[in-house]
Amino acid sequence: MRVRPHDCRRTYARRLYEAGAELVAMQQNLGHANLETTRGYIGELDAERRRAPAVTTFDLARLEETPRQMV
Repeated sequence: MRVRPHDCRRTYARRLYEAGAELVAMQQNLGHANLETTRGYIGELDAERRRAPAVTTFDLARLEETPRQMV
């Protein structure tokens, strides 16, 4: 996988956003004339929509019902 300078800028923008930085402050820091450009760097703002689907799920209620065996 090849990393380009703009990949680093996007990571920087994402981390600023996740740390609670204001979008306008990020826009100025990155030197963007348009706030929409900054939003594009951040990507999807909703954390739930960004999260990858789980490969495995655990039913904790079911695990609690299962008697534990002593080894």
